[in-house]
Amino acid sequence: MNEIKRKKDKITKIMLNILSIAPVIGGVVFWVLFKFVLTERLEERIPHSATVILLWMFAGLFYIIVITNLKKKSRLILAVLGMISFIAAAIVMTPLDRYVKLMLHTSQIISYILPVLMFVIFYVINIVWRKKVEG
Repeated sequence: MNEIKRKKDKITKIMLNILSIAPVIGGVVFWVLFKFVLTERLEERIPHSATVILLWMFAGLFYIIVITNLKKKSRLILAVLGMISFIAAAIVMTPLDRYVKLMLHTSQIISYILPVLMFVIFYVINIVWRKKVEG
């Protein structure tokens, strides 16, 4: 039983590390795209890309919660619902025009604040989970 927990913790730690560097990789990729390919509508594209990548990162975080709570049914159900919700939100927000219609037309300031808040919340949760896994 202890061996299974060790393997699960190792996988969790690897996934948390990947999720931790995802914004850096995404930032580099988006910088290249914004610099050379997607040079128009940057005021819409930057918060859009940040929001969508963070939605996918939260879905990944909920996936980690799912695999670490397989025996705890109530946590498992909540984690699956959270994962499905973030995946659905990411899919809905992925087309730029839909994002603009949903976010920028309702409140432009929220479209800039939301990714920053999501980023902070994600890293706080990531740090807490990392400490839990490490001991």
